[in-house]
Amino acid sequence: MSLTDFRAHLDAQTVHLIYHGGCPDGCLSALIMRQAIAERFKPFSLELIPAAHAGRNADKVTEGSTAIFVDVSPTVEDEQQLQKCRCVLLLDHHPSAVVAQEHLQATLPQLANFSDISGPECGATLAIRFCASSFVPPWVVHLFHKLDVFDHQLPDDLAKHLDAFKGFITQRGFGKCTVELVEELLADTDAALERGRQLYAPVAEHTEKVFARRILQIDIAKVSVWAAEFSGEDDKAATQCIDFELYQSLIDKIDSTKPVVFATLNRTPMSSGLWTVGLRRVGDALDVGAIAKKLGECSELAFKTGGGHAYAAGAQCNDFDLSADRICKQIAAICTDMLIEDEETPAGFVPLR
Repeated sequence: MSLTDFRAHLDAQTVHLIYHGGCPDGCLSALIMRQAIAERFKPFSLELIPAAHAGRNADKVTEGSTAIFVDVSPTVEDEQQLQKCRCVLLLDHHPSAVVAQEHLQATLPQLANFSDISGPECGATLAIRFCASSFVPPWVVHLFHKLDVFDHQLPDDLAKHLDAFKGFITQRGFGKCTVELVEELLADTDAALERGRQLYAPVAEHTEKVFARRILQIDIAKVSVWAAEFSGEDDKAATQCIDFELYQSLIDKIDSTKPVVFATLNRTPMSSGLWTVGLRRVGDALDVGAIAKKLGECSELAFKTGGGHAYAAGAQCNDFDLSADRICKQIAAICTDMLIEDEETPAGFVPLR
């Protein structure tokens, strides 16, 4: 099925387009979907709504509307609100959303799930396929794809543009990309990349500076947990950002014979009033998306949400004074439980859902 099959839920209807806010891939996904709907259908209204990976993402949907989620998913807490919708479409690639998706599919007959968590896809490629869209040049999509999915193979002739792209698209800081910024890049890509080349050098310098602050917080039998603080006046946190590909390459050099989780504590307030603990890993023994989801459920530490990819994820907290030590101890406890569970699970066992 494709977008065209849902014409009855788009023409003359109120459409809410809910996307992963602050994320370049999420913003591009929203623009691809918006352009396809506006060009081919005649909705009564079409609203873009930024959302996160957890918490409540459907509060703004209205009675009888169509809700389309791109690069993000509703959560179990959204079930009652989504009952109001005539149609709900999901296009997400984040594995941490699967449990909520399956629950909602079982309870909402009007929901259709076109997500793909197999690994290669990003939000933009899912939107392009679903809409059969040619709105964004393929070479530009590759740049967004590489920034979001590190394993994506960037064509050799595009590698020269990657740093400039990072410099431009992350210029407002970590998790602060906007639809308007992506529109600016699409309107004049050459000018945007030229500006990005000028912006990238401080980004790389800042990335190395944040990594240099790392401290080994927890080192126990099953896991090591490192942490680096990203905050303070010297970071100019509202405008500075991190090159996550470079950051991951630095993290990968950490020498250890056991699984490693690397937490980046960014205490800069988000629009939600929360701050973020970013999680990355060395090797592939741990799924940091699953760790972030469990950390996001630790209400006793004032965490509110969490989730993401197996290799990169995050959790949001309401306590700006929560110590790195307490956070890392909780991460270590979560990791230990997960590793013990893996050891006790027979090879080839597939749990029933």
